[in-house]
Amino acid sequence: MSINTTATNNKDAYIDGYSGYVNNNYGSQPYLSIYNYSGWQIQRSLIGFTLPTVAGTITDVKLKVYSLNNRSQNNTARYVNAHQLNADFTESTVTWNNAPSYNATVVGRASVTQVAGWYTIPLMGSGALNPLTLNWGDYVKLLLKADIENTSYDVYLQFSSKEYTTDVNLRPYLEITYTSASTGAPCMLMALI
Repeated sequence: MSINTTATNNKDAYIDGYSGYVNNNYGSQPYLSIYNYSGWQIQRSLIGFTLPTVAGTITDVKLKVYSLNNRSQNNTARYVNAHQLNADFTESTVTWNNAPSYNATVVGRASVTQVAGWYTIPLMGSGALNPLTLNWGDYVKLLLKADIENTSYDVYLQFSSKEYTTDVNLRPYLEITYTSASTGAPCMLMALI
């Protein structure tokens, strides 16, 4: 097993669908928000990673996000879904109103509760619902959102972002499993920014 921090979290930001905030940019915030309050205020998060260039074949990719503050109605589990963005975004200017569209197909999901800690969203390989095909050096851009956004499904999640400074080890990262080109042995490459 090998661990490496060469993958890059290029950008991340959340967007807010509340009428007074749809043109606000939150790219510099230390957290990513997934929020649905009675269906009238919805927050989603966008994130982009560049995979490193390493010899070997990728078999499994997982997005790891750290929950700082989870609150959900009735303390029930909720799902956060990952979707592919149809275009790139600019961290310093993205808003609800100018955010790129996303593919409706769910790539992977994580079941989240009120317990703070690490959550895993499979993107490729084991556990992914509709696995991506990723190669070394690829850029992957994602939208994270609550799986249901309506009046009966309240959820409030905060994940640390790449701007989180209280503990940089809690920033989002990719965990990449690959087969070594030289030995054929399974290895793991962890990308933490």
